[in-house]
Amino acid sequence: MTGNKPKINQTIIWLGLLNLLLVGGIFVLAYLSFSRISNLGVYKNNLDATTGNFQELKNIALSVKNNQSLFDNYFVDSSTVFVLVKAIEEAGKKSGAELKIGQADEQKKTINLKINITGDFLAVFKALKLLENLPFLFSFNKVAFQKNSNLVINKDSKILAWSADLDLAVPSGK
Repeated sequence: MTGNKPKINQTIIWLGLLNLLLVGGIFVLAYLSFSRISNLGVYKNNLDATTGNFQELKNIALSVKNNQSLFDNYFVDSSTVFVLVKAIEEAGKKSGAELKIGQADEQKKTINLKINITGDFLAVFKALKLLENLPFLFSFNKVAFQKNSNLVINKDSKILAWSADLDLAVPSGK
């Protein structure tokens, strides 16, 4: 039996080394698995951040789209000039002045409108203020005020009529 003892010792040593390699291999595999799992957390955080960025970009794109439509609404073309004319008429009604709109003259990139406002001094200025605040892009090319001594608004208080002749230039952006 003494001859088998070195073989048994050798076998035990080899089995011990194999066990150490096996345990070491298990630890290496466990380490790699845990590091991959922890990397998944990092990837998830990056994905969440990216998803948040995409949502923010989507919100910005919607905002730009809404602002573009608001911007487009400031411009008028021959097919939508009636919207501007209606807004001008509403301003005249709110002011209490009589407002007359002449024929629209469409030029290259501009629509010209002639407007006459008649009423007492305050009503004419109120109409101008309301016109100035309309949500359209336009400029006053000409503003002429006149006191009409021939026309009396209120006979009892003898309030004279005023009139304003306006030339509006509306850029046609569409």
